[in-house]
Amino acid sequence: MIRRTPAILALPVLLPLLGAAPLGAQVRDQDQDLPAGVDPTQVPKGSKYALPTAAPKERPFSQPFRFFQPKTSYELSKDWQALLADAHEMYRLWRESSDRGFDRDGLPTASTKHYATLRERIAPGLARQGGMLRNYRMDETAAARRQAWAFLSLFVTPRQDAVDLLRGLPYEPDAAVRKSMIELSIPFLAASARATEEGQPETAKYFVDAAPWMDLTRSPETRDRILALAALAEIAGARPVATKAVLPYMKRWYPDLLRSKSELLRNKAREFITLLEPRAQFPSDIDASVDYFDRVYKLLFPPIRLDKGRCELHPSAELDAAIALGREVLSDSSATKRESVVVRTNRATFEKLGVRLLRVPEALERAGFHVGDVITTLNGQPIGSAAELLGAIEKTLDAGSRRMALEWVDAKGVERVRTYEVMTPDSDG
Repeated sequence: MIRRTPAILALPVLLPLLGAAPLGAQVRDQDQDLPAGVDPTQVPKGSKYALPTAAPKERPFSQPFRFFQPKTSYELSKDWQALLADAHEMYRLWRESSDRGFDRDGLPTASTKHYATLRERIAPGLARQGGMLRNYRMDETAAARRQAWAFLSLFVTPRQDAVDLLRGLPYEPDAAVRKSMIELSIPFLAASARATEEGQPETAKYFVDAAPWMDLTRSPETRDRILALAALAEIAGARPVATKAVLPYMKRWYPDLLRSKSELLRNKAREFITLLEPRAQFPSDIDASVDYFDRVYKLLFPPIRLDKGRCELHPSAELDAAIALGREVLSDSSATKRESVVVRTNRATFEKLGVRLLRVPEALERAGFHVGDVITTLNGQPIGSAAELLGAIEKTLDAGSRRMALEWVDAKGVERVRTYEVMTPDSDG
């Protein structure tokens, strides 16, 4: 199905296999240079922080931003030649149409009968062809062809495949093609981000990857950064709570957006933060707006991040102060008490020995501690006194471990457990 021109023949023995290879394998090959996916739509029900706020093992965006470099000119089969010709014609008709627009699914529309005929004609040829289109669009040296392939990508079925193909747009090397295709695709991106499963309004229907758009905010071109923020704003508009989780990845370079010489870019950067935190009101002064961003960020992502059974402790002056306060409480005999507590479960009632908290400062309440809680074990080891608890915590940290599992009994006699993790300095942005 695919043949390369003689000038750039490579691995000719494998070419016949390429057409028969599973589409998933082709997609993975093409995606290997893209950043790890960051999904702002998959939100655990009831979660305060939709995604892990710590950076994954391989730090995203650690390499300089770069556009992909196409190196192939394809000789197409008759079917793909026909699709390419139809794509060129459809895009021309859409651009020249006086009433061009987008339907409810974010797909480009035009009122001309010929456009409708072409749209109907291309549909069968694009079913489950996302892998092939990805190859064509990212490898093809001709910019006009890449533009046509990008246009066709919006009509691929199933729709998730079309959404996945959006990942390559920020890395298109031709500036004019990149601008036109991103602007054309943003309504489709927005509609996909808004879509939910039938009867489940809180469940996203499609995986919409924010990572390429986050990456594009690092582009050296101001126009690219503006387009990237426009795309992220659409995702945030559909899922503001979930999209907050992408901000820690951008923290390193976000101040650069706020300091830009472009007023439009500065405004877009402020508007995006306001979507995530509607109470934010940025000052007009550039330096003051950067300082204000730091304040908003700490509001969105405090150093102590409690989320049900997990608490992240991020290095900061505030965390240092909370740790010092914790030591003070555990060293104060009037703030704790060795005590047996009754534990009630559905099957049994029994007693456990632990340390009851008689005084809990506000800073420690943010880490999930309350007056009346009885701490019983740390990492599975029984705790009989405040001195034992303090010693066990310090021993764990001195050994290089950053994670601790704490069990306690609350004031209602319910036994609970929570994991506390001290994050690395670079885990946040």
